[in-house]
Amino acid sequence: FLGGTYEDGEDGSESGFTIGFTYVRSLNDLLGLGATYEYAAGDLDDWSIVVPLYVTPHKGWRFELGPGISHEDSGDEFLIRTGVGYEFELSEQWSMIPEFVVDFVDGDESYVFGITA
Repeated sequence: FLGGTYEDGEDGSESGFTIGFTYVRSLNDLLGLGATYEYAAGDLDDWSIVVPLYVTPHKGWRFELGPGISHEDSGDEFLIRTGVGYEFELSEQWSMIPEFVVDFVDGDESYVFGITA
């Protein structure tokens, strides 16, 4: 995953370049289970680990919802991630997915956008 993260919280707004790894295992044509590990640099300096459930209701559309942990210098916090993306198949095993997700962490929202390949 390559993209960016923007957070507008109680302490002001912060943003940063985001890099990560996502793996999705298809359970059937509708559902998949994934694992995401991301690092947001810049103002944020935040690591996130998420275990989302993916729902693909129609063609390339993909929706996700799952729990995770956000790690910053101040400690670990529970997060809930929700998001949407559209999958463009490049081959039988590879795809490119522009996506937008929102992480809800301790009353704040982080907006993550980018491309997963």
